[in-house]
Amino acid sequence: MIMLTSVILGKIFKITRVEWFVLTTSVGILMIVEIINTVIEEMMDQLFKEKKEGVKIIKDLSAAAVLLTLFVTLTNLILIFGQRFF
Repeated sequence: MIMLTSVILGKIFKITRVEWFVLTTSVGILMIVEIINTVIEEMMDQLFKEKKEGVKIIKDLSAAAVLLTLFVTLTNLILIFGQRFF
């Protein structure tokens, strides 16, 4: 959803090449981190059927990496499109 919205807004506002680079890099990294998070969670579920505190911590940290990447991506979106909205 973020990628589609970003591309549409980029086309509407005719952002620069540098802004396109920042936008595509940020969104691409977000997607990669999300995939890695899914892999880690699946691996933990497959390797450890019983609930363990260490597994919970690993899964929480993996999800936190996605959340942090999302915040960075949203910050870049605000820096690129914020001035165009206001």
